[in-house]
Amino acid sequence: MKILLSGAKGNLGRAIMAQSDFEIVELNREDWTDLDGLCSGASGGNRNGRPVNTIIHGAYDLTARVDSDPESVVQSNIMTTARLLTAAKRHGISRFCYVSTCAVYGEDAEGRQVTNQPPATPYGKIKKLNEMMIDSFCAANKIEHVTCRVFNLYGGDDRFSILHHLDEAIRSDSPFILNNGGQEWRDFIHVADAARAIVSLATLDQAWKEIDVGTGEAVQIADIVSAMQRVNPALRITHALRPGPKYSCANPGRIATILPAGFISLPAYLTQHFQIPDLIPASFEHSA
Repeated sequence: MKILLSGAKGNLGRAIMAQSDFEIVELNREDWTDLDGLCSGASGGNRNGRPVNTIIHGAYDLTARVDSDPESVVQSNIMTTARLLTAAKRHGISRFCYVSTCAVYGEDAEGRQVTNQPPATPYGKIKKLNEMMIDSFCAANKIEHVTCRVFNLYGGDDRFSILHHLDEAIRSDSPFILNNGGQEWRDFIHVADAARAIVSLATLDQAWKEIDVGTGEAVQIADIVSAMQRVNPALRITHALRPGPKYSCANPGRIATILPAGFISLPAYLTQHFQIPDLIPASFEHSA
């Protein structure tokens, strides 16, 4: 099997390459002009003549903002998907795996499970649009496809999670911005576990069109921040209000069949990397 991986230089992309035993062709920002050559096996430093048969689309530009550069947002995060779909059809690529996000689930202030309400953020809306485009195109062109709705990543070369921002605040002696008093519950999955799941879903025969990639356990943000403060008393907190779901946790039923051995432990990770002696087990909830 030969896989074309977009976003290969990102944290998740590097983890996917580390977890895969298949031949992977990297597709990064500088490579898009040679998309056809990469798909056909005629270029990209791997001129073995064997074409790609699977695409994992993991690229997303988190730095482009709708309110300041909408053209970049569309080009980087929507047109890339359209170009990959067109290339898949043109080159007879039989599988398409899309890395989406739990942000496609809308806000549910009262419930304890993810729902199918409309996405609340531009990021979630764009991801949902891509999901719909992929589903429609692949169904019409007989391309096997799966959407991986990834929950909150941490670990590896993380630059975006709350754990990274807490660590940066401690290292730089700057305030950490805590949204909504830390009352939200979030499902955190290590990037290596997410990568293992995505590789399996992209390469194994299965009937699912979408799947939650999360642990099925949620922890309250306030408990993580409090644990950090216990070992870093100088950590300063500033407060802000920001829209977002109070509770976001994966349905683990499907992912458990993909990763039967379980997941890297968040409390163990916090102990190892941040010297937090204990994260109260009662702060975790399991998704029903």
